[in-house]
Amino acid sequence: MRKLPARFEPHLFALLLTGVTSLIVASVAVFRHVGWTDGLLGLCIQTWLPAWGIVFPLAIVIAPGIKKVVSRFVKPES
Repeated sequence: MRKLPARFEPHLFALLLTGVTSLIVASVAVFRHVGWTDGLLGLCIQTWLPAWGIVFPLAIVIAPGIKKVVSRFVKPES
């Protein structure tokens, strides 16, 4: 299997992390709103995809700032 160059690691990480977490959040919100019903999976996907489309690019943009904030609270390894 071919692998991506290391320079793509942060973007792939953000893609997968935002995909999974936004799917979980969207699914919980939809379930709480409509309950267990026919078509629940479709509703979850319809809610999730636009949210992911917003969250992923934002994660790429804000990640450097978040890393700077985190570095202020974490002691570097020696």
